[in-house]
Amino acid sequence: MSCDQPNPPWPIRARKTWVIGDVQGCFQSFQKLLSKIEYRENKDELWLAGDTINRGPRSLDTLEWLYERREHLRLVLGNHDFHLLMCWQGLRQEHAKDTIRPILLSDRADLLLNWLRTQPLMFAYENEIVVHAGLHPDWTLEEAFDRANEVNELLCGDEWLDFLTVLADKKSRQIEHRWARACESVAIFTRIRMVDESHSPVLSYKGSPEHAPRGYKEWFLARTSQDDDKRFFFGHWAALGFRDMDRFVGLDSGCVWGNELTAYCVETGECMQQKNCDEI
Repeated sequence: MSCDQPNPPWPIRARKTWVIGDVQGCFQSFQKLLSKIEYRENKDELWLAGDTINRGPRSLDTLEWLYERREHLRLVLGNHDFHLLMCWQGLRQEHAKDTIRPILLSDRADLLLNWLRTQPLMFAYENEIVVHAGLHPDWTLEEAFDRANEVNELLCGDEWLDFLTVLADKKSRQIEHRWARACESVAIFTRIRMVDESHSPVLSYKGSPEHAPRGYKEWFLARTSQDDDKRFFFGHWAALGFRDMDRFVGLDSGCVWGNELTAYCVETGECMQQKNCDEI
C-alpha cells in the first residue's frame, strides 16, 4: 500500500516525530527517505521499529550512522538484531543471505554491538508505543512492559552473554530454565504476526492475513486488553505491508525486498515512502 499523497494539508510544526519501519541495511534508501521527510537531526524525533540491519547491502553503514546519532533517536530490537548479537558471540552461524559480515569484521564491532544489545524491546512516549513485531494478545500493557524490562535488564547486566547463549540454544529453551519467560518474551516481541484460535502465537507464518489458514488472526485484532487510548507502531511483517489501522500502524513495507521504506509522522499522520534504491 502506497502512502504518499499529493499536496497533503499537514500543519507546519516546530517538531515532528517520525517512525520508520525495517531498514535492514538499505542505507541509501534510508538516507533518501530522511531527505524526503526533511528530517532535522537536532530538532525532530526519530524512532525505528527494529531490524535496522541485515539482508540489505550496507548494514555496517546503517549501524554506524545510528550509533553516531544515538542521543537523537530511539529504536527497539528485532529478530535480525538478536541474530547479529548471537553471531557476534559465536552462538549462531551466519545465513547465506546475511549481510552482517562487515559489522563482525569491523574494528568497532564491540563498541557498536555492546551499544545495540542495551536497546529495548519496547518503548512508549505518551500514548505511542513502538515494538518490532508485536505483543501477545492476552498481555496487558503492564505485563508487556514488565517482560520487556526483564529482557533489557538481562541484556544490560553481567549475565547478558549467558542469556544470549540460552536464547540461541533451542534445547535450552524447551526446558524449565530460569530465563524461560524472558526467552518467550523475545520470541513474541520480535517474531509474532498471527495467533491461532487459542491465542497461541504462530511464529512460522509469514504470509498476508488474507492468505492465512482458517482460525489464524492478526495479533492486534486478537488483543483483549483495554488500551483504546494507545497507538502501536510495529514492523516485521513485509507481507502485511504499510497499514494505518488507526490504533495499529504496520510499517514494514518490504524495502529489502525491492519495495518501499516507510516513515510515519506521529503528530500529523503524514506518511512518506522511498522506493528501494540500494543495490542488493
